Amino acid sequence: MQIPARQILQLTTANLKARYRNTWSGFLWVVMNPVLMFGAQSYAFKFIMNIQVENYLLFLLSGLIPWIFISQNLEMGTPIFVNSGRLLKSFPLNPLTLILAQILDNLINTTVAFFVILVPVFVLHPFPLENLLYLPIPVVFLTLTTFFLAWFLSTLNVFFRDIKFIVTFLLQVSFYMTPIFYPIAFIDEQYRWLLTFNPFYLMITPFRALLEVPVFSDYLWQLGLAGLIMIISGLMAFIFWKVKRNVVYFYL
Repeated sequence: MQIPARQILQLTTANLKARYRNTWSGFLWVVMNPVLMFGAQSYAFKFIMNIQVENYLLFLLSGLIPWIFISQNLEMGTPIFVNSGRLLKSFPLNPLTLILAQILDNLINTTVAFFVILVPVFVLHPFPLENLLYLPIPVVFLTLTTFFLAWFLSTLNVFFRDIKFIVTFLLQVSFYMTPIFYPIAFIDEQYRWLLTFNPFYLMITPFRALLEVPVFSDYLWQLGLAGLIMIISGLMAFIFWKVKRNVVYFYL
């Protein structure tokens, strides 16, 4: 299945322009959303709930920003085939370009927000900057995994239109079930094995291994688990699409 790079670039540009149209400093508002969320949560969890974690701002950054990227991609990607049904029927457009363009749009915004937050956090909690050299690998894994999951969910949503509401609900629940703003030590040891079946946790841990616990051996292990989730997600999306692609357009 060919995915024209030119179409992806054009759609990504169109998404960026559409998001910022008729807004004052639109790009600033989109970037400030995760920045303000980080500020509010860091204050609430660090000072109000008094969560005792060393270098808490760095800890929260390494979990919250990847989570925002995951949730945005899945919430925006799940209904994309249904919302673009008329477009897909009218033009020879590969459906996957719609998902990729949306994810690249989110990636640009999230990356800018990450570095905006990273600068003051680094001043407060310095860490080895060379660790950032390994950051692109988990970013690629996370981007591909969310693409595969959005591909699977958007196809499933064509046949079951309530899937988008279920995804939103599950993401809200998963935020609290995943050690994002609290450490894994908060979970009773007898239940920690459940995290093995939490794909969101496995996708986030490589970022935490780089920024919060800069131990290279931990990073390689966590990266391997994230890669496994990526492969499983890709196979699941590809197989389901191969089975259903001939009837997808009849349900749009």
